[in-house]
Amino acid sequence: MPTTVEAIQADIDAAIVPGFRNRLLARGQARAMVWRDGVLPPEAPAFTPQLSNDLLGYGYALLELGLRLRDLGGDQARARSAFEQAATALEAVIARGPRDEGDRSFHFVVAAASYHLARMSARAYSLLTIVFAEENFSRAERAEISTSLSAQSLPSGPTARVLTTLSLPPSKTSFWSTSSSADPRPTTPTSFSTLLISR
Repeated sequence: MPTTVEAIQADIDAAIVPGFRNRLLARGQARAMVWRDGVLPPEAPAFTPQLSNDLLGYGYALLELGLRLRDLGGDQARARSAFEQAATALEAVIARGPRDEGDRSFHFVVAAASYHLARMSARAYSLLTIVFAEENFSRAERAEISTSLSAQSLPSGPTARVLTTLSLPPSKTSFWSTSSSADPRPTTPTSFSTLLISR
């Protein structure tokens, strides 16, 4: 993972172009349009079995890059682009994906936080409201989201800061590669010890 502002910005620039990794994000969004609870209709195009894992790895890698860039005082517009793309990738997996996935609620919270960091509060809000419409979210997740929803409903002024601790479950891994989606992924877990959601 890059550590300098220049290297981080270069990786973000490379990752947010539409054709990155054989149009990974576009393929994820296309599948999400026809997915229903993780099931594709018979006439749907064939999508690679690892598409969800690729999207999650891409999303979390971009989120981490955006957080690093923001912490280092780099280009904030680039950081917001990274947050937006990260959230879009996660949403493509969870919005209409399998409801019985154990990490689904975690990804919902992270995707909403990433949209919020991208200053796209309406899209964050639309994901957060799903938490209250479904029964499989934990009390802790509902409490975090309730606080965030209250912050986003402020009529004016800076949005209240919400400090939350997030850690990627061991079953999901981060990757950073410009090679094809068939390539093996590293097995280093990604973690976010302190994610500050602010405007």
